[in-house]
Amino acid sequence: MGCSQSRGCLRFDLTGAGPTGFFCETLAMPMDNTDTIIRLHQADEGVAEQIKALHDSAYSVEARLLGLDEFPPLNRTLESYAKSNSVFFGCIREARCVGSVELKEDDSSILEVSSLVVDPCYSRQGIATRLMMYVLSKAGTRRVIVSTATENYPAINLYEGLGFQKADQWTSDAGIDIVLLANCTGNMRSRSNR
Repeated sequence: MGCSQSRGCLRFDLTGAGPTGFFCETLAMPMDNTDTIIRLHQADEGVAEQIKALHDSAYSVEARLLGLDEFPPLNRTLESYAKSNSVFFGCIREARCVGSVELKEDDSSILEVSSLVVDPCYSRQGIATRLMMYVLSKAGTRRVIVSTATENYPAINLYEGLGFQKADQWTSDAGIDIVLLANCTGNMRSRSNR
């Protein structure tokens, strides 16, 4: 698969205003000479469009990896991104959003990673690890949980490499086997209680 670096990537002027005039605050200093983690304000339609494009690109690759013709994350609407109560953070490299993580606070003790995606043009460059390390650094005492397909071995290896352990497993309504991973010990509500 070829990648065109000019194909609608999310671009930011890290000094303030982005291409459509929105402002994204810088929440972390660069982790190396080129990466910065910032909050993405999905209520801005232009930002929501770019988040959706990034997710669709990454989830298309995941669907192929899993051998699926139908993959529920690819059915997510622009409106669901824009109106989401989640918080999105992006990894910015050379003024491009090359990865994002979506977080939901389940309760005061649990932080859920609802999505973690990387632009396929930038895969295998440590971006997902950087985003997860950022999440873990900001989680405090909260347990961080994440779920993925049981056959998504690259994702499972990433999470286990960061200290996550398998906590639960189920089959989704779409017939996909899912595993829940958590980063620490403590009281874990089962999937059936959520």
